[in-house]
Amino acid sequence: LKRKNSMLQNLLENCLEPLYTWMELSGMKGVYPAGHLDYLWKMLIRNHAHDSICGCSTDRVHRHMEDRFLSIEEMGRELQRRGMKQLAAHVTEGVEKDDYLIVVFNALEQSRTEVVDVIVDIVAEDYPAGLNITSPDGEKVPFLIKKEYSLGKSVFTAINLPGTVDTKRYEIRLLAENIPAFGYVAYRVQTGEKTKLDEKFVCLENTAVIVSSEKQGYCLENDYLKAVVQPSGKINLLHKESGHCYEDVLTVQEVADLGDVYNFIPLENDVPVDIAGLKPEITVEESDIFTGRVRMHYEVTLPAAYDFEHQKRSEETITMPLTIFVGLKAGDTHLELNFKFENRAKDHRMRALIRSGLISDVTTASAPYDLISRNKWEIDTQICTETEHTSGSVTISQGNEALSVLNRGVYGFENLQKEQGTLAFTLVRANGVISGGVVSDDDAWKVPENQCLRELECDLALMPWQGERPAEEAVLAAKAFQNPLMVQCEPVDSHKFMGGRPAVQDTEIAEFFYQDPEYADVKLERRGCGLLLEGQGLQVTAWKKSHDKTGYILRFFNAKEEPVDGILHLGRFAIAKVWKTNLKETARKELEMKNNTVCLTARAKEIVTLFLEAK
Repeated sequence: LKRKNSMLQNLLENCLEPLYTWMELSGMKGVYPAGHLDYLWKMLIRNHAHDSICGCSTDRVHRHMEDRFLSIEEMGRELQRRGMKQLAAHVTEGVEKDDYLIVVFNALEQSRTEVVDVIVDIVAEDYPAGLNITSPDGEKVPFLIKKEYSLGKSVFTAINLPGTVDTKRYEIRLLAENIPAFGYVAYRVQTGEKTKLDEKFVCLENTAVIVSSEKQGYCLENDYLKAVVQPSGKINLLHKESGHCYEDVLTVQEVADLGDVYNFIPLENDVPVDIAGLKPEITVEESDIFTGRVRMHYEVTLPAAYDFEHQKRSEETITMPLTIFVGLKAGDTHLELNFKFENRAKDHRMRALIRSGLISDVTTASAPYDLISRNKWEIDTQICTETEHTSGSVTISQGNEALSVLNRGVYGFENLQKEQGTLAFTLVRANGVISGGVVSDDDAWKVPENQCLRELECDLALMPWQGERPAEEAVLAAKAFQNPLMVQCEPVDSHKFMGGRPAVQDTEIAEFFYQDPEYADVKLERRGCGLLLEGQGLQVTAWKKSHDKTGYILRFFNAKEEPVDGILHLGRFAIAKVWKTNLKETARKELEMKNNTVCLTARAKEIVTLFLEAK
């Protein structure tokens, strides 16, 4: 539930709202799907009830939540597809009618470079013997064809009946470099002669390389990091800039849980099950110029449940398959960890332990509108457990060395008191009763599905860094980790995939009918920049249409303990006035604007909401 919620909040807040805001401010008046987004937000909030989102209600409530999440995702992804299609349709600079465009949109406030995967569909009539991809500057872009095949692509239009178009499909991987903050880059795709290997694999400044060695294990390396996965399963992570090596940085540990859905209760004198004593099956999952990925598979033997009658873990055991994928991409400053497992045990908790080796009692974690530093010895365990909350990143540091752990919906972490420098992240906590304090045989208090006997998946990433750079950098990295670049390929000629006979019964009518393109007067360049917010510690949380639909909202907060001077560059957008408002968007105080730029000061920890009035 938490993982889905994190993904869908990000989809609405950090993908769809900025994408459609950008397009509407670029001249596509009315393109913003305000009604759809309001509806999706209301559906999402229905899953945010106090005992619902924390997994503390009945099984049927959580089943309804999962169905609601699925509906939100289906509609949200369709809005994303339509928005990216609409954006691509208006890129006219330096392209020909027979070309195709790979459009990469960055909905966050910082410029980004990331490896992206995209499906490129070419109409078979265009004779796609090979591809040539160029940047807006006309430079050849290195890419990898992961897979190519022919298919009859189904097409659906508002006018013609459904039909199929003979298509050559390419599954492409490339490095999208320097995608502007709140902006996009459109790569030109031309068909031509068969692509030669030396044209596909040109030299890159940032490459991910994977090397196999029987003695040393498997090595993943790019310009910033080097990770070695040893045959024993130990992972050593080298930060090249500092030369600091984080040794044996990861393990997974499991213990009994005698608690209920609200509270974890440990078993006294319990002996944890740790994968450190197991030797995994290690294979190479991916290895190319852009991505390296190693697969470590474990078969973990666990007690099947807790025997409450005899107050001990059961003699019966189960075998739980656990797979950890360790991945590194070109240009990335973090190492990805993906956990996939089938939970077959009851009444237990399993956590990923990140061993930083750094001596510090304090961690700094992201939270909604804040960064919070906590001392592990000052937690009041009378009102809560040692587990704390993070919305995306946790940072631990010693001197100039620091390690940040990024996550996608893995909200619970603990800075272990008994193990210096070790951070524990909960992957699953399984139990079968709503409240252990209620003595009742009534089935109303039993939640067997809360044992989570199902396939589960979790994502973490390790980002080492050095120097005076504050933990705010980790928040931006976590935001990018949770919100990959949006990418889509479309033909310049939008009629290419609008085949199918007309929606009439007379089969003698052979011609196709097409709707006139919307916003025909909007013509966009191959690289489009949006607004830019300067000011260290200022974190954007929303860029959307205002609640009254008369303007646009930019919301951010100051993560620092002191005031920060900020500069807002409105760039290409025609903004008449900028007002400072409140969270309810009701108050208005006009700010001075010169040359489409606004200077302002955010107080310590202040949430700032600006109302942008378009011309």
